[in-house]
Amino acid sequence: MLRFLGFLMVVVALGLGTFLYLPGLQERFGKKDPVSKPVPQVVFLEENEEPEEKEEENLTFDQFMERGEDFLNDGFYTLAINNFTSAIALNSNNKKAYEKLIHAYIVLRDFASAEKVAKNALKKFPTNKVFKLLLGEIYIQKSTFDQAKDQFAKLGDDVPEKYFFLGLMLAFENQHQEARQKLEIAKNSSLKNKSEIILSAYNEYDLFATENDLHLRLLIARSFDQLGLYEMAIQSTKNIIKENQEYRDAWIILGHAYLSLEKYSFAKDALSKAVELDSTKSESLFFLALTEKELGNTEEAIDYMNKALKNGYEPKIDALKYLADLYLIAENYTLSYKTYEEALHLSDKRVNDFIRPMWILIDYLKDYDKAEEIGKWAVKTHSREAMSYNLLAWAKLENGKFDESGVYIKRALELDPNLQAAYLNRGKLYEKKGDTQKAMEDYKKSYELDPNSSIGSNAAFLFNRIIETQ
Repeated sequence: MLRFLGFLMVVVALGLGTFLYLPGLQERFGKKDPVSKPVPQVVFLEENEEPEEKEEENLTFDQFMERGEDFLNDGFYTLAINNFTSAIALNSNNKKAYEKLIHAYIVLRDFASAEKVAKNALKKFPTNKVFKLLLGEIYIQKSTFDQAKDQFAKLGDDVPEKYFFLGLMLAFENQHQEARQKLEIAKNSSLKNKSEIILSAYNEYDLFATENDLHLRLLIARSFDQLGLYEMAIQSTKNIIKENQEYRDAWIILGHAYLSLEKYSFAKDALSKAVELDSTKSESLFFLALTEKELGNTEEAIDYMNKALKNGYEPKIDALKYLADLYLIAENYTLSYKTYEEALHLSDKRVNDFIRPMWILIDYLKDYDKAEEIGKWAVKTHSREAMSYNLLAWAKLENGKFDESGVYIKRALELDPNLQAAYLNRGKLYEKKGDTQKAMEDYKKSYELDPNSSIGSNAAFLFNRIIETQ
């Protein structure tokens, strides 16, 4: 779960339903019946599964770079790597392509591949400071500090970024005075924000009239965790726990680092210990809920997430969305909807956040009047977004209000003439009205906009179903 802090709610709207990247639900909801019904309105991908990349020939260097950037920003690191690699094949003299490829490997935590690319880049660009820094960062991530120090020694004082990494290693080695000095220098570099994360740990420690070394080391370990340096956070907290096994916050950081590395059994052990030491700490309850979810223990995850909310976890909306997901996994659709709605009342700034509650109301609770209310809410708060009108059109369609549905589909297509979902909806509307010719035209249009999507598959099924009945 490398991206779980960014919240696992990547949503792409589909026809009358949604395409949801929701880990762990595929077995319950995503199986296809190839005989009796079309591709499901909602498709769930396994957590590590990435969307299928359409094969396209004759892309330019810039197109590969742009696609790589998009995949990288969306967290699809393997697809990003594929595109950056293709870009380099077209132009091996472009430094930015190598930088992006190395970065993608680092966030994927494939440090062996990152090191290989960085060394190849340095052979081609032996004086490039960026590649030297990246190679040093890779060595730190691999905990080979001697190699890292040798690498940074090759950089002159005109590269202030190196002082961030040197300060980082000194902090890990508990050489705090020297670490602070290096990090202060690094504040004048492009790594200013990262330097300040560790410096803030020192500044927070200074606020306390204490010489408790464990407390300082805990704050530093927390900063490692915040920076995504999970192995360093794990080693640091383990050393703290050896000296004080009752240090609750050390167990929390340890558990969170293991969770981020997808080492769920270790995460559960650490976080369970944190809860044992203090059953009211909302953070440990929240992270333990996430861990239980990844281990497939849905009921336990629901219990811990409810306890986290009861004990004031913030941001509350994150906990509510996770809880709603968990109720969905447990097939408790009433509670899932109510929890999604509660989250919407806290924040309705994203139109895609309306999709899942709408889908539950229509496909499972069959509450079409309530679905219309949600659709109207979406239109009121997102009056310039095509998807909001498409959602209301969906609710109207399912509620048998065909003329009104058509009005909102028309508005959706005015705002976005290529909204694939709207063509699928309009095709269904035409089919319900008995105009199969126009329905087939819209199904065909929906399919052609993206044949590889679930909307495209559904449109193709519905098109063929009409053919078969004629």
